[in-house]
Amino acid sequence: MRLLSTLSMLPISLLSGCSSEAVNKCEAWIKGQVKSPGSYHQAEVSETNYQQSHFVTIKFDSQNGFGALIRSEGICKFKDENGAPGELDQTQSTVIDGSGPLGGLTR
Repeated sequence: MRLLSTLSMLPISLLSGCSSEAVNKCEAWIKGQVKSPGSYHQAEVSETNYQQSHFVTIKFDSQNGFGALIRSEGICKFKDENGAPGELDQTQSTVIDGSGPLGGLTR
């Protein structure tokens, strides 16, 4: 009973957070695209398989070039290798903010 009450006090993100190798690779790639990688904070993660590819979508907050914190979305495409995500396809991955793909966020 004591364990149950302790678990109920944990943040939801600790109980339901995604933590796969594909998510980690996607986050690293996104941090390389934004103006202020140190301000990056993950808000939401989803993963899906579609037409022999694995996609990771991450909604995140990060500062733009003016220091304003904005909500953005990164979409990473991985080649499917025997049902598991393979290498990140950087040519088919993108970061989207309010002004379109890579608008104002890239270095």
